[in-house]
Amino acid sequence: MNETDFSRMKAAAMQEMREMNARSGRDPGGHGMPPTPHFVKTGREEPKRETAEPPPPPKQPAQNGMFSGWDIPLLDRLKTEGDLALILGLLLILFSEQSDKKLLFALLYILL
Repeated sequence: MNETDFSRMKAAAMQEMREMNARSGRDPGGHGMPPTPHFVKTGREEPKRETAEPPPPPKQPAQNGMFSGWDIPLLDRLKTEGDLALILGLLLILFSEQSDKKLLFALLYILL
C-alpha cells in the first residue's frame, strides 16, 4: 500500500465518521471525544459530602447453613470484587494442570 492509497482510505474513513456522527445527532467537528463510559473514573467527579445519616447497622450472620456465625472475608470480597473469582478459577485450572509453581504463587500474591 503506497502513501496515496493510505491517504485516500483515511479520508474515506473520516468522511464515514462525520456521516455517522451527523446521523446520530451529534457532530463533534472531528475534535470531540466519545462519551466516557460509566465505569471509568475520571477524577472530575465531585467528592461525596458527609451526611448526617446514621451508619447502617452491622450485618448479622446468617443463622442457618453450614457456616452460620463465621466471618469469612474472602467470601465477602468475592461479592464485591469481580476479578477475584476469575483469578481463583484460573488458579484452580492451573493447579489441576500442574502448572508452574512460580505462576501459582504469583497469582496467590495478587489475591492478597
